[in-house]
Amino acid sequence: MARFRQAAPSLEEAGLSILAPCRPRPLPYADRRFTLVQDEKGIGDAELMIFYLTLIFACQLAGELAKVALDLPVPGPVIGMVLLLAILIVRGSIPDNLAKVGDGFLSNLSLLFVPAGVGVMLHISLIGEQALAITLALVGSTLATIAVTALVMRALSRATLSEKSDG
Repeated sequence: MARFRQAAPSLEEAGLSILAPCRPRPLPYADRRFTLVQDEKGIGDAELMIFYLTLIFACQLAGELAKVALDLPVPGPVIGMVLLLAILIVRGSIPDNLAKVGDGFLSNLSLLFVPAGVGVMLHISLIGEQALAITLALVGSTLATIAVTALVMRALSRATLSEKSDG
């Protein structure tokens, strides 16, 4: 009777595969808000993210075009933001993936201030020459903001009190 020797476990079974270090492993710090899961229409989160980024930039472009075409004194991105707000009001809600894209922008918002900071440092001598005017404008606008906020709060609190006393 022939004896068969039991085969040695493969390198894979023993956990000693040469390719083991090459296998992709999930990173513990990776941002997993956007996954590759597809919905019933076959559209994945990555495609939706690109769509909503395109929507945001298209609204900004439309705002810039409106500013130039109508010679408006309002910045184009502000007009684009109002346009996006109008679209969302008509739609009635904010899509989840648009909210995720917005959260991504907000979490990296500080990076968008770097060019402005560089511009300020580039013109620091001009700021020094106009320091009094800049200071007066900042103090005046701060006081105006506080006053308007107080008036709005007062009007809203009166309206709330009158609704409670009527109801």
